[in-house]
Amino acid sequence: MSTDIDARREELQRYVREHSTLDADGSLALIEEGHELLASSISSLTPAQAAWKPAPDEWSALEAMSHIIEVKEGVTKTCVALAKGEPPPPVEEALIAEWIAKGYSGEPFATPGLAVEAALAAHEGMAAFVRSITSTADTTATHDHPLVGPMTCIEWAVFQRAHDADHGAQIEQIKASDGFPAV
Repeated sequence: MSTDIDARREELQRYVREHSTLDADGSLALIEEGHELLASSISSLTPAQAAWKPAPDEWSALEAMSHIIEVKEGVTKTCVALAKGEPPPPVEEALIAEWIAKGYSGEPFATPGLAVEAALAAHEGMAAFVRSITSTADTTATHDHPLVGPMTCIEWAVFQRAHDADHGAQIEQIKASDGFPAV
């Protein structure tokens, strides 16, 4: 019997396989699309709306953005290392424990504007990586993702687009929740 996690794993693996064969321009367009969707999902929010949570144990849009950006920065480092044929930098055990506990580390952004600025910086890092891929890049080395399994640098970049979409949808769900502040 398949679980929700198994189904999500299969969905992500299929998405990564289908989109990792794009050329650099196609990959860049895919990543650009994800960034634009994220930026538009939060840029029109007031600070109160962006900090609002549907329930005490759920994320605000600012917390979701903190998580997205933190992961995107880490994925970019993983992509760069793999393309050089090097192991990705290790993730500290304390950070992993914090991710498990609340899904993000540090503090959420103070305003939507700061979140959008940080998202742009993280996006530019990923886009620079995609643009830097040459015929000398190692596109065969892999690193394991806990859900998806081993992925190459190209597959990690494509995976990040799916991660952006997941949390972009989460932000849209927050905005559609009962009690979401009107102003």
